[in-house]
Amino acid sequence: MKLLLELDHPSIASIYKVSEDNNKISVYQEYLPYLLYDQLMTVKKLPIHTVRCYLKQIIEVIVILHENNKSHDNLTPLHIGSTMGLCKVRISLINIGQARPNYLKDIHYLGILGYQMAYGFNIRS
Repeated sequence: MKLLLELDHPSIASIYKVSEDNNKISVYQEYLPYLLYDQLMTVKKLPIHTVRCYLKQIIEVIVILHENNKSHDNLTPLHIGSTMGLCKVRISLINIGQARPNYLKDIHYLGILGYQMAYGFNIRS
């Protein structure tokens, strides 16, 4: 958690406070009103220029995390937020994993995200 508090990057949701009460950890982080999940549920697939823009920002932060021996570990549309629904603004990763880094999992999910954004988001139970 200490590293995440120290990382200052526009594509990592800012963490404002971490507190522990009765062995329960609470993390207070930046509010991002738009989730990629909501966008994909609304428009089904994104224009290719938006996909490129989003992936560029996501890859930049994944590289920074990996260089600092961290991984996101749960890179899904529910964990990618933005300050607006358009690519003119920044994308931020939220809920970055605290476990041992799993770089291959990040790369795998990055490919799935790219596909979901470009060709549509399909939820199966």
